[in-house]
Amino acid sequence: MSDSLTIYAPAAEVAPTEKLAGITGARTVDFHRAPAGTIEQITMEWDHVTATITLMPPELMEDHLNQFGGYVAQLKNHEIDSGTGRLIGFIRTMKQVQGIVIEPGFDPEGKCRKAMLGLTQFYNGLLFSDSSVYAPNGKLVIGPGAEFFLGEGQKPTAGQEARAERSRAILAERQVPVLSGPLFVEDDEEVTLRPAGEAASRTLVLLAIVLKAQAGKKKQDTALDIINGLNLWSTVSPEEKRYLEDTDPDPLESEELVWRLECIEVLLWALHCIDTLEWPGAKCDVRRLVDILKPREKDSTFIREARLRPKAEILDAQDLTLRIHWAIRQATFDREKIPSNLDWSSDADRVDLPQCAAAGIVQERHRTLNWLVNFMHQEWDRVDTPTW
Repeated sequence: MSDSLTIYAPAAEVAPTEKLAGITGARTVDFHRAPAGTIEQITMEWDHVTATITLMPPELMEDHLNQFGGYVAQLKNHEIDSGTGRLIGFIRTMKQVQGIVIEPGFDPEGKCRKAMLGLTQFYNGLLFSDSSVYAPNGKLVIGPGAEFFLGEGQKPTAGQEARAERSRAILAERQVPVLSGPLFVEDDEEVTLRPAGEAASRTLVLLAIVLKAQAGKKKQDTALDIINGLNLWSTVSPEEKRYLEDTDPDPLESEELVWRLECIEVLLWALHCIDTLEWPGAKCDVRRLVDILKPREKDSTFIREARLRPKAEILDAQDLTLRIHWAIRQATFDREKIPSNLDWSSDADRVDLPQCAAAGIVQERHRTLNWLVNFMHQEWDRVDTPTW
């Protein structure tokens, strides 16, 4: 007897040994490689259970994902609503497929199911089991199955419900569309915020990135002086390091990185340097950010004495941002224009997504808040912003 499932991941990278062991609690993790050095299988063992993960070869991926999308459409009798269409579109973006066989089967205590869900959360992908598709939190997305793992924390707590109601009340004032089904951020008890000093360091790293992105070679030395002056290289992400050291970066990449100003505003709010995180209907006040950061860019006490807002306030902001982001993506999928200020009750111009600067603000806020709350334990370059 055995049980099987499949994990679909939107990134091609395979979690390293230590990460797999930490996520799943496996006693041993062994990689099996092809002669060319590519990973073919991973074996994980617990006390009485073995999971064998087989990675699908890249050349088979396209056909498989098309077939999987067809299966999802079949579950809806090919009557595709907006949610199903989004799911099929997401499936087609997958970069990795892991077929998993559990022997002699899932343990009665549910530890192995929880481990597989942990892997899905790490990859921020989809899990397929019992002819059904599941989100990273174990919620049934489509299919005949029940929740994949009904462990403690899977059902919303009273605190999560109360936070959701507060967000819905704010959204109702602006007539922002809301998801009728469940959508929650983690409960306070399940979240450990990033250390305040780490948040302050990230703020200054992003300042260096933005300075270079805005002014190119003119500010490269200034950007590097911020990093070197406060010895911040250990907090610079691999992608950021590449960009900072590039003497001739791609102008389009620089244009994209200027958006990190919106991340800086969130971090400064979280660090008590800004009183209020306003509705994301207009870009941040750059002059205000400069005035706040200029005296701090060479001051180590900014990092050493940093303190974060209470966890509840940061989770409130994350929950509200998650719901606004859902409304943007839903409108885009339904081919509806978006209010330029994200206020559906106003007479603001309705624009397509590429013309809506406020949508970019929400994306950056969502990224930053997810990073602050350690969403799926993803580091800066990999922080994702799902809206399920």
